[in-house]
Amino acid sequence: MMREAEQLAHFGSWQVDLVTGKHKWSDETYRIFGYEPGGLQVTDETFLDHIHEEDRPVVKNAIDEAVLRHDSHPCEFRIKDKFGKIKHILSSILVKRDHKKKPIQLSGFDLDITHQKRQNEELALQNKQLIEIAWIQSHEVRGPLARIMGLINLVEGQQGKEANVKELLKPILDSAYELDQIIRKIVKKTEAIEPKITS
Repeated sequence: MMREAEQLAHFGSWQVDLVTGKHKWSDETYRIFGYEPGGLQVTDETFLDHIHEEDRPVVKNAIDEAVLRHDSHPCEFRIKDKFGKIKHILSSILVKRDHKKKPIQLSGFDLDITHQKRQNEELALQNKQLIEIAWIQSHEVRGPLARIMGLINLVEGQQGKEANVKELLKPILDSAYELDQIIRKIVKKTEAIEPKITS
């Protein structure tokens, strides 16, 4: 049941004997790292080799913190699996101690949160694009629209003076063209967001 639960939730469990240095991984932990169960000889070195270079200090510090100061410690980091694929891992490190409070075992769970991370990044990008669209609507649209409205008011005041009316038509058309370009810009940005929202 535990194996099935790990596979369904995409999390793995592990243990490290601090006395012998022996590592023990569950089947799903191997799969998260891109291997078939038992397909990697796990040591401190092979484990750290799979940690993203930028996150190795984070992992080492989390282990040190757990051993020295805490009985449990959370840690989030990236790994490169067997095929070089980057995955985001949320881990919880637990420390087992002997009767003298000396740490003798580390254990914990690795949860693959890659999918959630990607969703969050997509949502952040969509939010940024929506903010840009809102800014365009509230700032850029108002300028030409205000000019058009002002010029129309002038035209209404020039009834019977055809020469003056013709002079006012060009800036009205220019402002209308500018407004059309801004609307096209908004539509283009909106179309770029729609596939991600519906996926």
